[in-house]
Amino acid sequence: MNFFDINTALGHWPFQQLPYETVDALEERLKKYGVTGALAVNTHGLFYRDVHNANIELAQWISGNKFFIGCASINPAYPQWEKDLRICVEDFGFRAVRLTPLYHNYDPDGELMDEAVSAAEALGIAVLIPQRIMDVRQRHHMDVGNIVLPQTVFAIARRHPGCRIVCTETLIVDEDLPVIEPLKNLYVETSRQLTCFTGIFRRIVDTIGAERVIFGSGAPFKEVLPSVIKMMDTGFSPDEFNKIASENAAKLLERKNVL
Repeated sequence: MNFFDINTALGHWPFQQLPYETVDALEERLKKYGVTGALAVNTHGLFYRDVHNANIELAQWISGNKFFIGCASINPAYPQWEKDLRICVEDFGFRAVRLTPLYHNYDPDGELMDEAVSAAEALGIAVLIPQRIMDVRQRHHMDVGNIVLPQTVFAIARRHPGCRIVCTETLIVDEDLPVIEPLKNLYVETSRQLTCFTGIFRRIVDTIGAERVIFGSGAPFKEVLPSVIKMMDTGFSPDEFNKIASENAAKLLERKNVL
């Protein structure tokens, strides 16, 4: 097996002790299940007043590491975020950016979100938009209590057809399939998709194609093995499996030509 994990995080989560939150520990855990590389974001970027400090920290953590690729964190409500994002891409070599509007207190469907997505498109990098960081039903009272609705992410993808957008930690249901099928720039990450109970994972691939589905585990917030089992249990052809497991991520994380 050869997986590339599009959905991992490094750093401390303040509301619960997580295992495998350091570079060495998470790399060792992921390799145990056949993951040979991963995109990683710094969890601290959810909470630092100046989010860019988390990007600097992440760049230092993974400097010289061949396993992890950096994913930037930005807050478009904070001054000089455009400069920070450019530094992440051009100086640090990060290949994507994660937008978390509920943690940074801006409208997920508003003007600041559109500005951030447009900036990522101009830099030729992908955008990750998580529905949630952790299950809100089990949240600490100081953590956010809302989610980014899938329909909001679909609308963002529709408004920005030139930007590659990945909805992470997002449960896709049958009603979503006719909506996302024509959105060729929208990608689905695997960690929350259902297999044995409803078979929706298989129907997602049948509807939008294996080219737009990308393996993710959600580690260290979630264990890696369930995501691997989903891949093994869904009956993918070898071509579908390879695309979802690693090939799609490699293409997604290529820098496109700057506009």
